[in-house]
Amino acid sequence: MDVLPNYYTNILKVLENQNRKADMPNVNLTFFVFIIVVPIFDVFSSLSMRKVEKVSEKMLALSIKKRDERSIEVRLTNRSKHVLRLYSHVETGEERHYDNFNVILRTPDYEELHLSFYSDRLRSAPIIVELQPNENLIHTIDLVYWANHYTNSAQLKNIGLFHLSSIDLLKVKARYFNQPCKDCDEYHQAIWVGNCDSDWVE
Repeated sequence: MDVLPNYYTNILKVLENQNRKADMPNVNLTFFVFIIVVPIFDVFSSLSMRKVEKVSEKMLALSIKKRDERSIEVRLTNRSKHVLRLYSHVETGEERHYDNFNVILRTPDYEELHLSFYSDRLRSAPIIVELQPNENLIHTIDLVYWANHYTNSAQLKNIGLFHLSSIDLLKVKARYFNQPCKDCDEYHQAIWVGNCDSDWVE
């Protein structure tokens, strides 16, 4: 690794000094220390990231309800005491995409369809919103349209369907998600990160 915390550097120096006094090969001891120290550093970094994401996830709640035989309403609620910056949707000039949402449809036979809400586009304008505490972001998504869309239609054939006309008999669950962006500017790094799941709705 190129950079290690100061206390790891100090450990290496102490051990190297002891190594010289004992007339032991320096390279072997240094290699041994790196084998022990680097994995420990990686583990603590990973645990720290998970803790940050867990706290972030608790700030946001996702609920859904069926509006009719085709569509659902998805509702994101800011449960924190702070303003949350979120990706809302993407305007393409032709249709609205919901890159940060996906939905599971479950049939009475427990077959599942995993729907995404984006496709090829020539242009895109991601819409970012800022939710005040207890404020909601609400979208209505036409699941019948998206289930029959070419991006998802192959899944219909996999469970023996060629067309979906209604979600009345299906259970529905939604997820909102966003991954951290290390290369983004400060504005985009401040956007909420994590996964947020709704309950199943019949």
